Amino acid sequence: MAKSRTRSTGKLVSWLTFDPKPMPYFAPEKCIRHPGQTDAQWAWQLEASKRHARMYSVALANFQVVATAYGYHKTCNKPECRRKKRCVGRRPAMPEDDYPRPFFPICSTIDMAERVIEGVREMCEIMRSGYVPMFAPDGSLHPGEEMVEDET
Repeated sequence: MAKSRTRSTGKLVSWLTFDPKPMPYFAPEKCIRHPGQTDAQWAWQLEASKRHARMYSVALANFQVVATAYGYHKTCNKPECRRKKRCVGRRPAMPEDDYPRPFFPICSTIDMAERVIEGVREMCEIMRSGYVPMFAPDGSLHPGEEMVEDET
């Protein structure tokens, strides 16, 4: 993490440049109401399902941001990624996977996927420290200006 705190000599680009628009969408899981549930319990279960789907959307978007910043879309085997000039992939859910939903889009090697996972961790660490993550031309992450909190 120490090397990400140094300033790059090249032009830094904010992670928001690579932010997918629109965000990936995951439908909330279909919930079954149990006979003994109160209305409040049922409402909480539905809200938790929506929050869980939103968590997947944000995680996939972060993964796509880092994969795009690293330039993996340029050699992707999905034509849509190359055409849109950014990672838009979504790996389909497989029955042998532990993930209940389609998730990380890396269509290439395991090494590339591991690099992206490490990049997402580093990007989140920079955000937690209160700075905007910035990508250098070589793909390294650096803290940019301090984040402004919206108090409205």
